[in-house]
Amino acid sequence: KTAYEMLRSLVGSEMCIRDRFYTNYESQKGEELFANSKGHLTWYSRAQGVSIRVQGKVKKIDPKLSDEYFASRDRNAQISANISKQSKNVESREILDQEFQSFEKKFEGRDIPRPAHWGGVMIMPEKVEIWKSRDDYKTRLHDRIIFSYSENKWNKSRLYP
Repeated sequence: KTAYEMLRSLVGSEMCIRDRFYTNYESQKGEELFANSKGHLTWYSRAQGVSIRVQGKVKKIDPKLSDEYFASRDRNAQISANISKQSKNVESREILDQEFQSFEKKFEGRDIPRPAHWGGVMIMPEKVEIWKSRDDYKTRLHDRIIFSYSENKWNKSRLYP
């Protein structure tokens, strides 16, 4: 996809990014996202000379969707999601490996449940910025186009580089 095709898929009639990402809600990232319910995503393509940044409110997706995605993941990734106290200190690699092996043995031959602290996140866009390189970075007069959502409509403006 080109950056402009990506933008059309981002800023559409439903005003919602349908792409989601999954994380440990208790990790530093998870805590920061939900402390103020705002976040942003940035996509960059050096080959296309384009960056797209989306800012907006964050929300957890439906737990059923998180369950479905979790079930599709590799078993080792499922175990890791359950045992990881992401962003917290661990005393040694041996302890991490031991916790993994213990959990793996406990669920041998059984489905691994999605932990309550792990799931999907979606950003509801309020602002989308497209940065487009011009003339191979020579003048640095790049295009910066902003789409801001206000009063039930998207407004377009241009920023100085």
